[in-house]
Amino acid sequence: MATSNRTKVVQSYFLVSATLPPPPPLPREDTDNDYYHRRRGTAWLPAANCTCLSSFLAGLALIALLAISIIIPILVILSTISNEMSSTTTTTYIMVTSSITTATTISSTSATSTSATSTSTTSTSTTSTSTTSTSTTSTSTTSTSTTSTSTTSTSTTSTSTTTTSTTTTSTTTTTSTGISCTKICTSHETCEAGVCVGIGYLSCTLTWSRAGDGDIVLRTPYNHVIYWNNAGPSVSTDQGYLDIDDKNRTGPENIFWSNSSSIPPTGTYYVCFEPYIFNPNASYSIPITATVKVRRSTSTTLIFTRTFTSPQRDYYVCNSGSITLLGSFTYP
Repeated sequence: MATSNRTKVVQSYFLVSATLPPPPPLPREDTDNDYYHRRRGTAWLPAANCTCLSSFLAGLALIALLAISIIIPILVILSTISNEMSSTTTTTYIMVTSSITTATTISSTSATSTSATSTSTTSTSTTSTSTTSTSTTSTSTTSTSTTSTSTTSTSTTSTSTTTTSTTTTSTTTTTSTGISCTKICTSHETCEAGVCVGIGYLSCTLTWSRAGDGDIVLRTPYNHVIYWNNAGPSVSTDQGYLDIDDKNRTGPENIFWSNSSSIPPTGTYYVCFEPYIFNPNASYSIPITATVKVRRSTSTTLIFTRTFTSPQRDYYVCNSGSITLLGSFTYP
């Protein structure tokens, strides 16, 4: 084909003053500024708007890097302070159990402000000082980059030791008829029906309800019988002693082992009431009520009471089958 006489038309653009709006963009069909379809023989240059966009993106990246370089250290510092503050808790326990308390105080220091005891723990951080009843404070300092964090921790252990004393006082006041004694009884005696009777390791005191001659009878574990005709103290009474014998009133009659004598035999004792002479005798219409009080050195008192409605007698035998039996007990 002959192409030497073909003339190509080139579109021209003229630059005007900067105040005028920019020319409209080329349509996609125009290949004058197209990299892949550029005109043959003409050098290709990118458009000016591509250069501006690259510069803008580079500026944004630079600003982002600068912001990150400033924000990250601040976040690290704030995170460190927050962790130290969140790990400190102030808890104070004061335990008082009794009137006698022994307190032991132990102080310890740690950089992480962690103190724990089973009784009481107090710790604070970030330039604050914890004050408890022991007023013990220890301080350590931790530095990170250019920020200094002051940590104060106090650990207090309080141990309470309680001593409890129990005192038991037993007071026995025995009054059978409401009759007071005419004299002051000694520490080895007690007042019974207006009479001071002996007490000690063991004592048996008998009273009855109406006037007459009643007798106390006591059989020991060795089968020795103590009564008015075998009063003791002797081997035949196992050192027991009948110190009071009443013949015409309502008692008392008393058999006892004093604290200065030998200890009473161990085993079972039988105590009886023998109605020796009463006028009138015991009957359903006029009974006789007998009471015996058994006292031990432990201040424990046993009381046996029985009402008799017949004039039966056992003649000082006194055992488990006696019709005059008031009761039995063991010693000690």
